[in-house]
Amino acid sequence: MKRLNKNQKGFSLIELLVVVAIIGVLASVGVVAYQGFIASAKVNSAKANHTNIVKYISAEFAKCASGSTTNLQYTTNSSGGKTNVSCASPHSTHDNYWYNHFWYEGFKNPYLATDRAVHNSSSTNPTDGRTYYYCYSSNICRFITDTGNNQNLTATITKE
Repeated sequence: MKRLNKNQKGFSLIELLVVVAIIGVLASVGVVAYQGFIASAKVNSAKANHTNIVKYISAEFAKCASGSTTNLQYTTNSSGGKTNVSCASPHSTHDNYWYNHFWYEGFKNPYLATDRAVHNSSSTNPTDGRTYYYCYSSNICRFITDTGNNQNLTATITKE
């Protein structure tokens, strides 16, 4: 039988197993923290989409109401092409352009990146990450966003 020299260095099997166990515990904690971070980021992204959509539409309608412009521009294709829509047009004309405008401006559903964030729908129950808009009466538009788990944000804009 060969005797080990006391000067040989190395790690015992127990020491290696302890290190692997510690790495496993740290990895599991990291995965849980990462999942929480991702869920929070999706909610915050949906909230930001809602806020930016409502601010944009409000600001554009305010330009018309103040007389500072007679046409609003909406992005109509991925190359950045724009279409002018008269301020005198009813909201129904404008809302036909919003669906593509926000898609081509980069608004995506944070829960499903291949899905648009903005949809024209009279439903009051959008799916996670989507903003539904619909216009009614002669000048009122409503925006509903599901930020996740059926937590909705709503806003109403009046075109003057």
